[in-house]
Order: sequence, then C-alpha cells, then structure tokens
Amino acid sequence: MNEQATMHNPNNAPVESVPVQPEVVEAAEEAKDLFKVRPEFFAPEDMAKAVEKITAINAGCSERSIPVLMGVPAEGPQSGFGIGIVPVTKLVKQRGRKLLSVVIGQVPAAASIASYADENHTKGPDFISGLIVKAVLGKLKAAFKPDSNDKVLGVFPDKLEQFLAVDRGEGLVTYREIGPGFVKVLNKMGMTSITVPLLRQLLESAPFAGQVYPNTDQSHWEKVLTRMIGYANKISLDPAILIHWKETRAETEADLGKFDDELFDKLMD
Repeated sequence: MNEQATMHNPNNAPVESVPVQPEVVEAAEEAKDLFKVRPEFFAPEDMAKAVEKITAINAGCSERSIPVLMGVPAEGPQSGFGIGIVPVTKLVKQRGRKLLSVVIGQVPAAASIASYADENHTKGPDFISGLIVKAVLGKLKAAFKPDSNDKVLGVFPDKLEQFLAVDRGEGLVTYREIGPGFVKVLNKMGMTSITVPLLRQLLESAPFAGQVYPNTDQSHWEKVLTRMIGYANKISLDPAILIHWKETRAETEADLGKFDDELFDKLMD
C-alpha cells in the first residue's frame, strides 16, 4: 500500500452539514459538496485500483473531517485477501444518508475461501455452498406472493439465469439512494403528491404516468430518468435499473392494484 493507507482523522467527529441530495434541475450538477462512498471490493490483483480509490476517499473525507478507519497494513493485505471499502451512514430525515465514516479492511477473496480447509472440515466450500443454497431458496420464495385474499400465486423459476438474476431489491439500491432528492425537487416544482414509491411507478410505466398525470408529457419523466442515470454514473452507482425503466416504460402496464381510488382522487385533484 502507499502512504494514503493509514488511519485518517480517527478522533474527529463527522461534520454537521450533510451533502445535498441530487436535483432534477441544474442545481444537481452545481452541488459542489456532494460526496458519497459506496461499498466496493478489490481483488488481490486489483491493488493499484484499490490504492487509487483509497487516495480519493482519503482526500474527500479529509476535506469534510470524516474519519477513515483503516485496517489494511501499510505493506498491503495478507496473501489471498483483497480490500473491502464500506461506508458507515445514518438516515437523516428529509436529507438522505449522512456519511459518518468509511471503513477499509482486508477481506478474503472468493478463491481463498473456496480453497480453504482445516484438519477436520472443508469449511471454505461448505461456506460457499451454504450461501448459494440460501440465495437460490430465496429466489424460489420471492417468486411467490400472497394476493389480497391470501392466495399464494407465482411462477416457478426453472432456468439458471432466473436464479442468477439480480434481486429486485438489490437492483433498486441506486433508486433508493438518489430518488429522495429528485422527489424533493419535483415537490418544489408543484408535484406535491409525488413520493419516492410513486415516482418509481411513474418512471417504470408510461401508461401509469399517463393515468396519474394525464397533462404531463412523457418526455418529462424520460428527462427525469436521463438525469438520474447521469447522476448515478457520476457518483459511481449502478444505473442498470434506471436504464431498464427508460427502455421498457412504454410497454410496462400500469399496476393499478397498488393504489386505491382515494389515492387516485387525491393525485388527480
């Protein structure tokens, strides 16, 4: 590792100000103090990239008096280990997530786990097998949901790619991270009924958006998606779910069952 890989500001408290959330309007690009860190893993062969990332994190955190907790030795991680970066945050009402600290430590690479065995057990393969079993059973469970009458409905996944696909919840991480800021600005623009869950529906489905906001041209929602995709790329978040919505929203049917008549009446007023 280099000189950047050291404990940084361990005694400093987090700054009181919180970076602003992204906005739909040009103010988003002009937000100079926005600083986010996402979880990342760097394999043993990617140490140069890890050093580059750690250097950038140290610089950003130093400017904001945010402590970086370093658990990687100066000479680098031990054999078979990579480097993990994890932000520690807390949710601040109406302001998004506040970065409290960044934890950087050495973690075992997948190959090291797979090859690990002690005198009595092959713990590495068992560990990996257990994670896989838990994941595929979770996929099977997620395919079935009860309806309003508690009748369980669903379609059995029977292809490998269905089990390997990213979970819906995992895919929504980026939207959950940046969506609240866009909702805040849309509220300021007069769309006061829009919430984070509702905006997701509007972006996912053009037919739905047309029924809820019949006087709003679909290009408006496409512009929101374009800006969200650009912002996600800017802060190194995966924009895949947003790109998917933009490409398929014209064909995605409105899921009217998720909203009752009273909510529609309120939104249409």
